[in-house]
Amino acid sequence: MKKIKFYLWTLWMVFATVSFVACSDDDPVTEDPNTPENPDGPDNPDIPTPVTTHFDLWVSIGSSGGMGSTSTQLVKSVSTLEEGDIDFINEGVDVSELLNQETIVKGKYYYQIRADGTRFGKYRILEDEIEIVAEFPFTTLKDRRHTHAWIDDNTLVLIGSNGDSSKILWVKVDVESMTIIGEGELNLPDPDAEAGETFNTSGIAAYRKTDGMFLYSFLYNPSTSRNHFYMAFINPSDMSTLSIVKEEWAEIMAGTAYGELLQEKSFFTSNGDYYLACNNRLPDATSSTQQSGTLLCINNGTMEFDSDFIINTDSKIVVVSNLNDSKSISLFSGPSCYRGC
Repeated sequence: MKKIKFYLWTLWMVFATVSFVACSDDDPVTEDPNTPENPDGPDNPDIPTPVTTHFDLWVSIGSSGGMGSTSTQLVKSVSTLEEGDIDFINEGVDVSELLNQETIVKGKYYYQIRADGTRFGKYRILEDEIEIVAEFPFTTLKDRRHTHAWIDDNTLVLIGSNGDSSKILWVKVDVESMTIIGEGELNLPDPDAEAGETFNTSGIAAYRKTDGMFLYSFLYNPSTSRNHFYMAFINPSDMSTLSIVKEEWAEIMAGTAYGELLQEKSFFTSNGDYYLACNNRLPDATSSTQQSGTLLCINNGTMEFDSDFIINTDSKIVVVSNLNDSKSISLFSGPSCYRGC
């Protein structure tokens, strides 16, 4: 298979989370806006060019944000990042009481279980307030601790464990009508209760558009007994499990508790190949967060990991993102190196 070049950087500290939000008019253009018949087109200096994108900058005050932090979260929307310093003094929307930093972003909207854990909502952050577009009561999954994937522009699937993590539950939401259109339990092998096993909180979900396959990676706790994880291949129409494979090239996925609500842990190329960031505890580690990284691949149309593609690094993988079909960018928490297999 075609190998992807990987560009590795070290990520030491994150000071702000930047969300890129875009919106556009879907109405077709029926005439050339630059013709003399259209004096209000973009070439007219008296008519400003409409801004169709903006950046939402999230900053934490007092301590780092995310993963249950109680720090103050401020969000400021700007149209560009190229106009010098961005001031948060007496500016920015305080979202702390309503929203978590762990969120789902699509277009100009944020989707999440609100911070008090009682409702699922669709939100927009404006210049000086949070707009609650729609909400409905929701206590099936825990706030922040779940994964997600989009089946299409309006169908969002949420997956996470139940209260005692003895089951993995799924919920389908129509984000246009903001209603639940399906829910149930994934058919996965039960944890070994006698050994004290439970499911991980969230795992990582992905939808392969090329063949309509839903992928869900998961593992069992406690972490002391981990040396592998699992990938389930699921029919998205009824969320039935078609196949489950065991993967021993890595101990854990790079996200097990918060899915991809904070960072990207996986991506698809345009031809449907799927890449998943994973990590392994270092042999002499004094903390569970001291890890090395592994990048694995599932080729389009298959239901197994590609044994001919393994990328190992000496550092924990924090983020992995696709730039195009021949390059990717990966961020790590410490010194890194490239080793191809």
